[in-house]
Amino acid sequence: MIQVKAVEEGGYSLTEMIVVMVVLTTVLTGITSAFIQGSRAELHANNRFRAQLQATSALDRLRRDVHCASLASVSGGTLSLTGCGSGDKTWCSVSVATSRYALYRKSGSTCDSGGKLYTDYMPSAASFSYTASASTSLAKVHASITVNTNPAKTTDVFQLTDDIVLRNSLRG
Repeated sequence: MIQVKAVEEGGYSLTEMIVVMVVLTTVLTGITSAFIQGSRAELHANNRFRAQLQATSALDRLRRDVHCASLASVSGGTLSLTGCGSGDKTWCSVSVATSRYALYRKSGSTCDSGGKLYTDYMPSAASFSYTASASTSLAKVHASITVNTNPAKTTDVFQLTDDIVLRNSLRG
């Protein structure tokens, strides 16, 4: 004769499954939150780095233009340079949005957003001033470029300032 034994079917109760699901959801939420914060921090750092690199590039190009020029004039946030072999160059700050400016360079005596964009995310217009030549010194341009990709944080401000001599100017 064959005997059949009763087999106990083991498993998890509904309460155990719910507890496991709650614990798993809590752990996954924490991990996901950490990944999202890391992605945002990386994006913010990349934007800051790009803006700083653009500002440095703009100042470098501005420096070459000013060194080549023999005369400069400043009107508001616009710097006009004359006397360079390839023609006049104009640098200007153009309002892009509320409290956000961009710096453009354009050939000719006028400047607008139709020129080449050199830097963006400036919280205020670029500051230019011109000092005429004297008997003991050549003319010079003072330039100040500030960038900040996050205006809510004043700690993220990156500012470049330089006094650039017009090498082709005449001593007065």
